[in-house]
Amino acid sequence: MPYDCDITHIVITVLEAAADDDTTFVFKDNGGASMGSIDVTTAMSIGNKATLASAASPLSSNNSFTGYPTVQNLLIEVSKTTQTSGAYNIAIYNKKK
Repeated sequence: MPYDCDITHIVITVLEAAADDDTTFVFKDNGGASMGSIDVTTAMSIGNKATLASAASPLSSNNSFTGYPTVQNLLIEVSKTTQTSGAYNIAIYNKKK
């Protein structure tokens, strides 16, 4: 992150639906602690959205980042059983400290 901030929510929008299996995105802070995850299922079609920081998928307290000169990274781990189609837009919203 280029500046001190807190991630407020993360939204994934399906651009191309996955054909064969679900995909899980795990979002982590610079130290590897999880902020939470989003599951994108094969039932989701183009334009569907999934949000981390919703009632169904809460954002943990590991959402604080330090910017310049330290510059911490947001880590995204993607798990999928098979390598098939699926394209997504990931929007990360933050509040500058």
